[in-house]
Amino acid sequence: MKRYLVFAVLALIALNACVPAGGSQYSPLEAQAPLGSVKIPAGQTSYVAVEYGASYWDIPTSTIRQVLPANFSSSTRAGEVTRGVMGGFKVENLKVSNGWKVELAASNAKRRITDVDSTSVYFRDTVELVFAVTPAAGDPGALVLMDVRYGSQVKPVMLTITVTQGK
Repeated sequence: MKRYLVFAVLALIALNACVPAGGSQYSPLEAQAPLGSVKIPAGQTSYVAVEYGASYWDIPTSTIRQVLPANFSSSTRAGEVTRGVMGGFKVENLKVSNGWKVELAASNAKRRITDVDSTSVYFRDTVELVFAVTPAAGDPGALVLMDVRYGSQVKPVMLTITVTQGK
């Protein structure tokens, strides 16, 4: 039994060591909507998440609840975050500086527990778009403009990216 426990701990350490300074698809750097301002490390692909209220995309609460059912327990704590894959998003009309690579890596429904009391759990549901961003060599930053489609809705998304040197 101890051998399996040691193996599990080593696997978790190795997994954490594989997460780049620029985040990962499952643990991205968070940009603040609507301007999407974020700093990323130079010379590598970073994963940048931008959150929007579901109403921005006209996504009904019932759709979010299909992806993230309200299964709470006595161990639920404020600050907990759960994600569920939510497809249907597509990038259109991408405008970015020469040499930069930007693509949609994931789209998720995201639930953050905001408060828990003796009788209720309060939460906020959002939509999270995760972009894989690879900077151009030597470029200190970029303004990324794009339209993102969800169903019949097309909304503008903007990222202001600054490249940092070193770790």
